[in-house]
Amino acid sequence: MAGIQGSWNGRIVGTHPGNVSLKLDEEGRGLLRLKEADFSEVLAFRVEVKSFPDGRLDLTGYRVDPVPESGAGSFNAVGEVDSEGNFRGEWNTDNNAAGDFLLFPSNLKEEPKKSIPAVSLRMERHEFGAVSFSFSELVRLFESIQNEFQAPVFISFKQGVHNILSLSNFKEADFEPDMADFVTIRGAEPSDAGLNKVIQVDFGQKQNVLTVQGPDENWTFATFERLRRRIKSKEDFYVTYAKRYVGDLNFLLFCLALVFLMGVQNDIHRYVSMLVVILGISSLTFYNKKILRNFKCCFGEQNSAETRGIKGAVFSKVGSLLFTVVDGLLVAAALWAIKTYFGIL
Repeated sequence: MAGIQGSWNGRIVGTHPGNVSLKLDEEGRGLLRLKEADFSEVLAFRVEVKSFPDGRLDLTGYRVDPVPESGAGSFNAVGEVDSEGNFRGEWNTDNNAAGDFLLFPSNLKEEPKKSIPAVSLRMERHEFGAVSFSFSELVRLFESIQNEFQAPVFISFKQGVHNILSLSNFKEADFEPDMADFVTIRGAEPSDAGLNKVIQVDFGQKQNVLTVQGPDENWTFATFERLRRRIKSKEDFYVTYAKRYVGDLNFLLFCLALVFLMGVQNDIHRYVSMLVVILGISSLTFYNKKILRNFKCCFGEQNSAETRGIKGAVFSKVGSLLFTVVDGLLVAAALWAIKTYFGIL
């Protein structure tokens, strides 16, 4: 039956208020379920709808399950579909229950899924070798990162104590003349695509890393390359490779000592040889940790020397190689002297 088939849900009021669910086929036949508000039982009626020329609809039905002695055996309703498409009217049963009803069409249709454009997140990352910055160079790097964001960018660093400052506060701060153990500069804010764009630079004694991510591939790549080249120019090639091979040199000295000590017969000679090797390995380890810094930047008044001046550059480049070579030669000379003068091997 056109205009009435489908599912309807609503309420009845009157002597027995409650909820109603009605489902009709194209011929106007179906099932009505009624649940009174004060009872948990659901009553089911087989119903049929007849239409009249004046637009009135007559619904009659009978209980599906056995009818109790005082229960309703039949259900009747008369109404019409209003201008809003709702079915409303009056109802009654054979046990003198009556009232009004209002049903709403509920032919739920699955809404088409809205297509959400795919947004990819591009990330670029680069790990540097040992780097050395003057205080002013670090500030300029900080400023270049802040220029990419409207939100404030913060710097986190440790110089005795851990501090977190914005750009303006960092430039105005009064620092004690000392090296920073580590520095992290991070900027982040939501992009137009809803994903965060992020720039983070981490400088420390273990690694120096630049990370740039964002949904805009052009911005991500261009910003990453600009910052990568800027930081790359502060790399110290000699310190990087000296730190890389100190561990290998220590291992080599240890292996040579084991081979050498196998031929030493005198206990005193053996102890002296072991002491020389241990001192050599310890000196290389100390130089690697305390002198060859993976990240070098001095804060404070003395940063006017800029730590990357002529003395600092010469010391880091020439000193790193010279110390390693001299240390190895001293160990070799000591072992040779023990062999020669004590007649070992």
